[in-house]
Amino acid sequence: MATRSESIMHTASDGKLFATYVSPAVTAMIVNGIYSVIDGIFIGQAVGAEGLAAAGIAWPIFAVMIGVGMMIGMGAGSYIGLYRGRGDDGKAGHIIGNTLSLLLLTSLLLGPLTYLLSPPLVALMGASGATAGYAEDYLRIFALFAPVVLSAAALPLLLRNGDQPSLTTWILCIGALLNLIVGYWLIIIREMGMTGAALATVFAQAVVCLLSLYYLQRDDWPIPFRRRDLRPQRRSCQQILHRGLPSLVMFGYFIFFMVAHNWLFLQHGGVVAVAAFSIASYIFAFYGYFAEGIATGIQPILSYHVGSGQQRRVRATVIMALCWVTAIGGVISAIIYIDTDAIARIFNSDDEQLLQMTVNGLRLHLFAIFLDGIIFVSGIYFQAVHRTYVALLVNSGNIAIQIPMLIILPWLWGVNGIWLAMPISNILIAIPVLWIMLDDLRQRRAISTSDESVPPRTAAHDRHDSD
Repeated sequence: MATRSESIMHTASDGKLFATYVSPAVTAMIVNGIYSVIDGIFIGQAVGAEGLAAAGIAWPIFAVMIGVGMMIGMGAGSYIGLYRGRGDDGKAGHIIGNTLSLLLLTSLLLGPLTYLLSPPLVALMGASGATAGYAEDYLRIFALFAPVVLSAAALPLLLRNGDQPSLTTWILCIGALLNLIVGYWLIIIREMGMTGAALATVFAQAVVCLLSLYYLQRDDWPIPFRRRDLRPQRRSCQQILHRGLPSLVMFGYFIFFMVAHNWLFLQHGGVVAVAAFSIASYIFAFYGYFAEGIATGIQPILSYHVGSGQQRRVRATVIMALCWVTAIGGVISAIIYIDTDAIARIFNSDDEQLLQMTVNGLRLHLFAIFLDGIIFVSGIYFQAVHRTYVALLVNSGNIAIQIPMLIILPWLWGVNGIWLAMPISNILIAIPVLWIMLDDLRQRRAISTSDESVPPRTAAHDRHDSD
């Protein structure tokens, strides 16, 4: 077991540390994105349009479970990194133990609720007939295995706070590969439809959980936890949930974004507009995999060095992350504008009306895509450095600004107004976010790392978390 001074957090350069944690996280996100697309192809081939519609309708409800798991995982991860940076592996182990118990308790509440509320929630989403039946079958499988669903979202985030960041990627890649193999067998070969798709996902998630738990209890795992750490303590569980709440809000934003845009496009532009938005969403999701991978990859580095007092490394890490998401977003926007028509034809080359609407939508909707990456990294940054209220402000502010944009702009400009709602909202929220971020970084530069480990505002905001 590596000592604190031997940890890669202390021995690696800023650039190497960034690459060591971010590269595996981005890889894992891309692999999971690819398997999600292939899983959709299986459903489309075996079940048809009703199956795809059922998956789309069920996704926001299923995403709540994933969001809760990520809330717990990110909240715990930020504390694990903080305590490791302080050299207090005992408290870090206590957080791991309480996280495992919290995942079990939360899933025992969320699972039955999801199972019982699936029919009315699916109906509320507008589904009926066979589509509603497929969606309910899909959701009930996940509800029955809620401990697995939540743990699969949370446990890899705990593993990232060890000294082997690539381990999480390998585990997630194994899960994705198993999901494809088992999914093909159950959906295509056994013709089990949506039930087969859900069972394949749960099976893969169970493997991810088992592998994660195996490594968490190995002798060479750098953050040991004891049996007594599994006894949930109210204060520790509250801290984990409080620190992770911005992640749930961010997940809620994605759900709101998809539901609101789909409904508005259907009202103002019909099925063709919804199809064009789906194409734009695939490209947006491709960038999102990079941005989310970078943001979640830097969390262990940030939390650890807030705890160790290395404010220079905190600043260097977040500046590299902001540069990367801006550069990647700029390149994607440039490619879109260079030949928008060719990009649109990758998805459909026969329907001229769809092509025209897609070309127009890509140019309007994604011209400021890099701002999404900046906002996402900023939210994770403030969460990782224990400025939870600022992280909540960033993530909830995105929704608060976008709601009036989605009301006013379609009324003024129709479909074009819907396309423009997200980039205009991002511009408006990015201005105060960047101002707060720059102010925080200036404070960190001014602080002598030998005197304080966190800037005054951070300590003031999180005094209740001190031990």
